[in-house]
Amino acid sequence: MVAEFKTIDHWVELGYRRSFPKHKTHLKQLVVNTSIDEYVAQAEQFAKKCSRRVFRFKSSIQEIRVLSTNMDYILAYLWRLGVRDLQSNAENGQSNWRQISWLGGRYVKLKLASTRYRQYLADREGAGMEATATFHLHAAIVRNFLRLGDIESALETSQAINDLIAINGYYDFNDLDVPCCTGALVVTLVLERHDLAVADALKQRFMRDELVIWFYKNWDTDDLGLLKSRLELLCDRHTQMSRYYTNKATYEFPRIDYFYDISEVLSVLRLRQLSGKSLPDLSHTVLNTPMGVLMDKAPVETIDVYETVINRCIDEFNKAVV
Repeated sequence: MVAEFKTIDHWVELGYRRSFPKHKTHLKQLVVNTSIDEYVAQAEQFAKKCSRRVFRFKSSIQEIRVLSTNMDYILAYLWRLGVRDLQSNAENGQSNWRQISWLGGRYVKLKLASTRYRQYLADREGAGMEATATFHLHAAIVRNFLRLGDIESALETSQAINDLIAINGYYDFNDLDVPCCTGALVVTLVLERHDLAVADALKQRFMRDELVIWFYKNWDTDDLGLLKSRLELLCDRHTQMSRYYTNKATYEFPRIDYFYDISEVLSVLRLRQLSGKSLPDLSHTVLNTPMGVLMDKAPVETIDVYETVINRCIDEFNKAVV
């Protein structure tokens, strides 16, 4: 069943969702019953082997595949932890968030390398290949780079996502009932702003929502009054689309950490800022949180262990494709 087309009037009539979760009540749930100790230990052990000079460490492609999958779990955990720290105004919250964002960009490049390898195996064996991954996290990484003012990293990650789609798409793109509209919109705008071709699948993902289409066509409008009303309506839409998955419907922001992450709104503001356009004076509940602001670009302290793991995995995947 194809998801119905949503008009702007639909979101206006739906109004603001009063039951949007308050962070004091829900932040503790972000990291409850979640452990990545085993995955981190494996990454640390692998990085230690790679850095030794006494002998040449040779990793198997199977070990590389396991480690690359583990990075998925580690990033998701750190992302939730970062949201909790930001929302709680923890010390070093913003610097940690930049570090997590850097890791996210590296992770998308790793996902692209592993997908190319999987495609190589499928072609060699004459077999089909399942879609790469869900779109939510990858698109959130692009939006977050814009929150941080790092357009270069946003562009690199957007290109990697575009390349992933060109290989074999995403689970989300194969399910027309899964709304990932604003993530696709942001990736599209970053690429098109730099005169780069965009995979048709990206545009098709937001062409069923008139409000999102409006931003695609009018994000750089000079009508600040109209832009203000549309951005605040987009904030309303975020609250409506922030719910847990159920057996009846799916939502664009299905996890608690996505509930608080309104980076699709901040992305529009950042793109206007980068283009020398005026910013409207917005007022909305979801903007009045530590995650509801544009952050200044600053140097990032990378994580040596994870950088070693990801670089080695990318190299091994690339060497395996002959």
